[in-house]
Amino acid sequence: MRKEKVIKLLRKSDVGWRFFNQHQVIIDEYSLEKIFINNKNDSIRKWTEITNSKKGHLFRLPDSFWDGLNKISTLSVDWDKINYPISLSPFLEANDKIILFWGSNCSIITFGDVFLTYWTDFCYPDDDNILIAVPAKNVLITFVEENFAFYNKKSNEVDNKLLNIP
Repeated sequence: MRKEKVIKLLRKSDVGWRFFNQHQVIIDEYSLEKIFINNKNDSIRKWTEITNSKKGHLFRLPDSFWDGLNKISTLSVDWDKINYPISLSPFLEANDKIILFWGSNCSIITFGDVFLTYWTDFCYPDDDNILIAVPAKNVLITFVEENFAFYNKKSNEVDNKLLNIP
C-alpha cells in the first residue's frame, strides 16, 4: 500500500518525472518506502528554517546564508564515468536521514542509501538548485551543474525536528 501511495504522490509532484521511465517507476520497492514527499507548505517551512530566507532559489539566497557556512569540500561529477552508488562519505552516508530540496517549494525526506543509489535520478547534469540537508551531521550539500559542494553550518544548527515524517 505504501508503494502505491508514494508512486501516486510522485506522479503528482513537481519532481516526480525524475523517477519514471516510460511511466514505469525506476526506484525499487524497498527504496520507495523510504521516500516521504513534503507538501508545498511543509517544504517552504523547512527551507525557510534551514536557510533563514524566503528566497526560493539557491542562487537567490542572501549573503547572510552563505556567510553562515564553512565550505568543507567539493566533488565534480564526470557523467561519462558514473559510479553507482556514489560515495559522499563522510558528509552523507547510507543511514543518514536527509531533506532534498529542488527550491523552496519542492522537497522530499529520504535516507542516504536511497540518494546514493539513485543519485542520477535526483540530480541531473544541468541542475542548479539542489540543496540537501543532513541535519544529524549539521551538513548542507549543494548540487550545481555537475558539482557537489559540502558545507558545515557555523551556527543555528539544522534541526532534526525538520525530519519528522508525517
